[in-house]
Formats: sequence, C-alpha cells, structure tokens
Amino acid sequence: MIIQTMTFQLLEPGRPEGVFVVDPAGVLEVDLSPSGKLYVGEFAQLSFVGEGVGTRLSCSRYEGWQLMLRDKDALALKALIHDVSDDLEDLMRDL
Repeated sequence: MIIQTMTFQLLEPGRPEGVFVVDPAGVLEVDLSPSGKLYVGEFAQLSFVGEGVGTRLSCSRYEGWQLMLRDKDALALKALIHDVSDDLEDLMRDL
C-alpha cells in the first residue's frame, strides 16, 4: 500500500494548483501551495457533485471545505480513492 499523489489545477479564482495525496489509511490531503492551505478529509466524509462547469469536491469534516475540479480530474481522483479503498479492504481480508 503506497501513498498516491496527483496534481490538478482547480477551477477556483486564480486557478491554483493542488497536490492531492491519497493515503491508503483512508485520508485525502490537498495542499494548495504556495498559499500554504492544507485541506484534510477522510474518504467517508468526501462527496463529488457535478455542477455543469466542473465537479465540486466537498468534505463534511468539522469546518468543512469545498474545491472545484475539472470533471475529468474529479473522475480520476474518485477512481484512485476507490482503488486505494479496495486495496485496503483486500489487505485487511488477507490478514
């Protein structure tokens, strides 16, 4: 189980680039350098909602957060999260 990293340009003012770190422990981290903003959420707290111009990634964690992604980037991230979750389930089942 390896931590996976993807980089996407957001559909936000200024179009910042975000580094999305998918941790097999069930956590997504989004680093918006150089602003220094870091967003964290557990997979179960995340939702992807299409909004015509892109897909909104939301986290229902305490204060919550939302980021807009291109549809294709959101699909790639959602697929990676699904694959990592499946790998974790397989590993736990094998133990």
